[in-house]
Amino acid sequence: HKTIFHSRVDSVESMYLYQPVVNSIFAIGNITSVNNDDIDYYFGIGNKGIKSDLFGILSTWTFYYLMMHFLFYVIGGIMKWYVNIIWPEAGTNQISAELTSLHIKSSEIAFPLYTFVPVLGDFLRKKGWSSTCESMEECGGIYSSFLSFFIFLVLLEFIVFFDHWYILHVWKWGKKHLKHDVHHQYEASDEMTTYTGFAFDPLDGFSQGLGIAICQFFIPVPYYFVWILSLLIGCWTMYIHQGVPHLPMPLMGADYHFIHHKYNWYNFGFFTMFWDYVFGTLKHPTKDDNWKAPIRKTKKKN
Repeated sequence: HKTIFHSRVDSVESMYLYQPVVNSIFAIGNITSVNNDDIDYYFGIGNKGIKSDLFGILSTWTFYYLMMHFLFYVIGGIMKWYVNIIWPEAGTNQISAELTSLHIKSSEIAFPLYTFVPVLGDFLRKKGWSSTCESMEECGGIYSSFLSFFIFLVLLEFIVFFDHWYILHVWKWGKKHLKHDVHHQYEASDEMTTYTGFAFDPLDGFSQGLGIAICQFFIPVPYYFVWILSLLIGCWTMYIHQGVPHLPMPLMGADYHFIHHKYNWYNFGFFTMFWDYVFGTLKHPTKDDNWKAPIRKTKKKN
């Protein structure tokens, strides 16, 4: 068995994101008498039995649950603030406090299940079932690593597209039990914000996140590519629900995702338009698909 966690003063590569965090805690607390085997045991690293696996699931779940909240509130809050400064007329800036609170509440209900997606990816690596590598050299070099990552992205895009299009919008069982309509009740630009990006029914959001774990099972990419991609996915999920800024083709920017919400069809892709183009579900925005707040009629007083 090769111990993943070494002493706190060692600088080593690791396949687990929480390794540098744990080392930093040891350094800040001046903790020197730490048994590395015990750390491995409680993080479920190595085949140390079912109890170690369960401890590992719990400890990694706790870590990623906290990280998800940092992403949601800190990075999401910065994104929301930036849009308010640069695009003050954007509909997302007109969303009511009550609706924003509802989106946050829905996200919080779903976060416990969402968190199992990165936990699953870690579990696959700990058990030796993942194809991820420690380094680009281990993956065959820089060119091979980036080629594999490109294939990883194409497969991930297809999994997300197929789940979003067929399972959540076409298949009757998926529509009924995964409840994607909960997310689709928000259709106008002033009904969505960064926090809408995670406001799904828990099973719905979990199904859309599973793709990154599935891809790790099949395609050899450096583990830190997965870290960066996971962060980008979280940011992108919030970005496409704030309406602006618009991005050049072939990216599936916020304006294209707004079309998806407005018509409850079209533009099922995540990062790009590729699979929508292939399956004939791509719809380009027009001047009527305005990112500004809609003009709502008010009832006349007698």
